Amino acid sequence: MRIRGGSAPSWISSAGKAIVGLGLRRPKFVILGAVAITLALGALITGVETDTDPENMLKSDDPVRVLNRSVSDDFGTRDMIMLGIISDRGTLTPKQFTATAQLIDDIKMIDGTVPDGIVSFMSAGDIPPSPLSKVDVEKIESSVDGNALLADRVISANGTGLAVYIPLKSKSDANGVASSINELMKESSGFDNTTHYLAGLPLAEEAFGHDMFLQMALLAPLAGMLIFLLMFYFFRKISLAVGAMALTMLSVIWTMGLLIGSGFSLHIMSSMIPIFLMPIA
Repeated sequence: MRIRGGSAPSWISSAGKAIVGLGLRRPKFVILGAVAITLALGALITGVETDTDPENMLKSDDPVRVLNRSVSDDFGTRDMIMLGIISDRGTLTPKQFTATAQLIDDIKMIDGTVPDGIVSFMSAGDIPPSPLSKVDVEKIESSVDGNALLADRVISANGTGLAVYIPLKSKSDANGVASSINELMKESSGFDNTTHYLAGLPLAEEAFGHDMFLQMALLAPLAGMLIFLLMFYFFRKISLAVGAMALTMLSVIWTMGLLIGSGFSLHIMSSMIPIFLMPIA
């Protein structure tokens, strides 16, 4: 429908007048209706599913994501996490090598890992049965040093650290696998005088997404409080400030309720919606 002379179409003007008229004639009915809608849409928010994957800030068919998947499929790469075990007292002992070998076998049993893809000093082959002696460890170090793909990657050059590379079936398994590894290391008695670290892009992305949600959970109420205080300072009338904040809360609850109720997950970008809605409302 064409708009002439800068004025809105007649049906929009009529609808607007009807809505305003209804609010003036039957304010209690409108308020109760708004409360009922707010309660219904607010209930939908309780079924929220969060998505902390930063990749989902781009569309699934975005050229960058398409290329990334293509390269991953062509080369058979997977998301992975890395475990580093560092001796607090110089060179790692045969006992610590033995405990790490057992730990690697246990990691292969964790749901979410790809057992055949785990890379460690055991990938050098011909690993003798546990427990490992000092001679066994020297043979392992010699085998690793003679392998260009493993040298200085699974055993540090000074013999004080070990690295284990653990591929995942899905990046969503990263936190669960990392928690299981931490539990296995706590239960083992062979890691005395060592410090371990877990790292990897999936864990970094999860931490980033988690921290973003925490910031939104903190900043959204603070933004609302700031807007309320500014309006009260400007107008010096509590009823006007409260009325505007009521409209703000309705806008946020209705929008987020409709978003979540429509089946959309709450990801990093959509978690910012309340921050933008508050000053607009």
